[in-house]
Amino acid sequence: MKIQCKHTIIAIALISAVVRIFLLHPTFSDENFYFNAAKVFISGNLPYKDFFFAHPPLQLLLFGGVFEIFGTSFLFAKLVPLVFSTMSFVLVFFVGRSIFDEKSAFVAAISFLMFPAFLSFSLIGYGIFFAMALLLLSVLFYKKGRILLASAFFVAAFYARYFAAPFFLIFLILDKKKFKRFFIFSATLAILLFGIFYLVFGFDYINDTVLFHISSKVGNPDPLNSQYWEFNFPVVLLAAVAICYGFYKKEKLFVLLAALPLAVDVLLLFTLRIPFYHYFMLSLPFYAISIGKLFVQSNDKILRILIFGIIFFAVYNNITTIDYYLNPFHANNYFQISDFVAKNTNITDKIMGEPSIASYISFTSNISMPLQYTDSFVQHILYESPSDFVSVLQKEKPKFFIESHYQNSYYYFGIPEIREFVLSHYVGVLNVTGIPNYYVYQLKS
Repeated sequence: MKIQCKHTIIAIALISAVVRIFLLHPTFSDENFYFNAAKVFISGNLPYKDFFFAHPPLQLLLFGGVFEIFGTSFLFAKLVPLVFSTMSFVLVFFVGRSIFDEKSAFVAAISFLMFPAFLSFSLIGYGIFFAMALLLLSVLFYKKGRILLASAFFVAAFYARYFAAPFFLIFLILDKKKFKRFFIFSATLAILLFGIFYLVFGFDYINDTVLFHISSKVGNPDPLNSQYWEFNFPVVLLAAVAICYGFYKKEKLFVLLAALPLAVDVLLLFTLRIPFYHYFMLSLPFYAISIGKLFVQSNDKILRILIFGIIFFAVYNNITTIDYYLNPFHANNYFQISDFVAKNTNITDKIMGEPSIASYISFTSNISMPLQYTDSFVQHILYESPSDFVSVLQKEKPKFFIESHYQNSYYYFGIPEIREFVLSHYVGVLNVTGIPNYYVYQLKS
């Protein structure tokens, strides 16, 4: 059974990866900014000092390394999340097996593969699956008693995404005796790396990765009005059942492992002003491991049918989102706008606009954006001040400005100062309908 499960998981992983290769395409997401920021970085510009970057540097170093080896290829950029999401699927099995048993781990991995969030976002370069794979490797080495390696991978996960931090509790849950050494090694390495980053990037590193998030994302939470529930209500329901079943069986480890991702999610829901779903994705492997254990240990046919029935219902309920992110047809708008801008610019022209499409065009067409606003997300603009953004537009005079409209809201034009400047100095030249609608403006002669 042991060899069969392992080989089956690896075979499924390979088949899944091959199938998803044919689904790689540009998406309306943050990934295009990360790709372009890495390109700007390897061109000789430092994050934090030369351009704003809101996250710790490991993801930028990853994409930068890939581009140094393979060139600034959109295909290789998209292969990065494919590789790490596939790794995460395999690691869910091995971590689940190290904590519980072979059958539970197998069910956990299959559940993970079927989660609507995995199906929707496993090909998007948010950096989440990179951090997830590092976190799972850390847990796996911890279970094997390789504490120094476990610490190194955990700190790497932290400096890929700070959201990995609350999951240090899983190590305490798994083995209290090893935790002291793990904590000392991890804290020492994290502080050492922080010191290096501060020496290289200065206070800008703290400003971009810490103060910006506190200012723009923390406070005034609305936990019921969130993308979270669209994807996670079914897994939260199953986690709650797992917790109850663990109490019934008096299995402390089972209860704590099912409760941990739920506790982390609740913390984020009641802390973040705008809790985008990908902030919660590091919880998915631990939900899956708990669900796998519940499925196997319950030995109840009705409950087992219900578990996968709920997961299938979640997939059905999110089929529109899954289609939007997996179906290459939805990239046609990107190609249309990119072709238009490329045909009407030269090497000295610049563009500015909605960050997903503007970053995609800049990355694939070698049309630069003003360096200060490589990150043109509206939260960054509000943090720096709209006046600064308008001043950069006045100085740099980008030939094209791209606005978007989604769910009855404009991206930039909700800020009067930006709207007035653009409508005064630019003229509309292209409208593309879709999700979102795009409006391309050209600088007046």
